[in-house]
Amino acid sequence: MLGDGKAEAKVRAILLREGAKVAREGKKQPDWKKVHQRIAAKLPAEADEMTAHIKVNFYCGQKDWINFETAMVSYMKTYGEKMSIGDLNSLAWAVFEGCPDMTCVSDVLDWSKRLKENSDPGIMDTYANILYKLGKKDDAIALETKALNMLPDGQKGDMQATLDKMKKGEKTWD
Repeated sequence: MLGDGKAEAKVRAILLREGAKVAREGKKQPDWKKVHQRIAAKLPAEADEMTAHIKVNFYCGQKDWINFETAMVSYMKTYGEKMSIGDLNSLAWAVFEGCPDMTCVSDVLDWSKRLKENSDPGIMDTYANILYKLGKKDDAIALETKALNMLPDGQKGDMQATLDKMKKGEKTWD
């Protein structure tokens, strides 16, 4: 009744939230086996992928960049095409803003290439900022300019400020 894949997407979203709750149950290091078992009880065929996704989200939320990078690289190798562009953009932005390790930022560039090709200016902005943080100033400015030109005049403020910082060689992250 809802349409193709809508019911499954809803169940996945619920299980991702439940799995995240189990992961956070008062422990620094979650019981990933328990998380997997909970998901497998409802969606056995999806348990591996969903557990891996929860690991990525958990470590990102904890700002545990070492475990995040390991979990993310593993997830993207096996399930990268399953991650929605919105989730990918959110994780890429979190790494851009928070990860001090340039290897991690470089890895995010590799697994977020889909962001560059997206037609949403905000998503293109994420990829441009990652390029810029990695010292690829000319590529970043070109992509940020393209994204900026897609916005109506009244919505260009923040992105224009980012582009101006890039052109001046100033940091676009905290």
